[in-house]
Amino acid sequence: MAENGQEHLRIRVGNKNDELYTQYKTVDVELRHHDFTGLWVYCPCDNYLKSNFVKYFVDNFHDIGIISVESFDIDGNYFKYDGTSRTTAHYDIGGYDTITSNNIKKNCDVIVTNPPFSNYRNFFEWVIDKKYLVICPMTVLCMGWCYKVGDWTTGYTGRLRGEFSKYISSCGDLISVNTCYITNMNVDYYLIKLPVSVKSDNISYIDGTDIVNVDRLKNINWDADYLQGVPITILCHKQSKRFDIIKIIKPYVDGKQIFQRVVIRVKWY
Repeated sequence: MAENGQEHLRIRVGNKNDELYTQYKTVDVELRHHDFTGLWVYCPCDNYLKSNFVKYFVDNFHDIGIISVESFDIDGNYFKYDGTSRTTAHYDIGGYDTITSNNIKKNCDVIVTNPPFSNYRNFFEWVIDKKYLVICPMTVLCMGWCYKVGDWTTGYTGRLRGEFSKYISSCGDLISVNTCYITNMNVDYYLIKLPVSVKSDNISYIDGTDIVNVDRLKNINWDADYLQGVPITILCHKQSKRFDIIKIIKPYVDGKQIFQRVVIRVKWY
């Protein structure tokens, strides 16, 4: 039975033993869209015996054309597969931020994993200087240290929904958690999906501000020089570089609280 993901996420915050394993279908639904040809892949938060990220790269090694896949986990278990042979080893100290892991990171081309959510900020700061494709709680996207940093976008799948949003706990239960993939790899889908120029005739303002409230992405005015409060799904298009993010707010319109808005300013070139 699937548990309540948000409650489970609150319990996990600050808990170092917070592993949730990603289902194979959740790995495949996103990774199939990306080009890994000629890349050295590193999965730094993955037990090679349990990780479906490792399994995906091993199963599809020759089809997707990677050079090597390596993994390392919190218990110090190391794994490498080069398309011919497999190497395993055990280290006394495990974790993505250890000396062993950092040495692997220096040589890899891309990092792909589902990191521990309880210290996501530390992981994000660790991974941001490399090419990456990682699972992220949707709540993290709204935090200033995340949305203001790095040239990332969400993956092709956007917010993971339904069966793809369920993770396997250490007890074997399915846990539903509001998540997405984030990446600094090219995601052409989002670069071309935003309309060129759409204006809304029904203008309303966020209470107490001169920020125009926009209910749908299709109603963003791309010719405007004023601030617009738009749905949080605009973060999926961050890589398009068509706007600056000013802040994220929990606004009121006509005295009624509405969903979070991302305040943006359209870029002029």
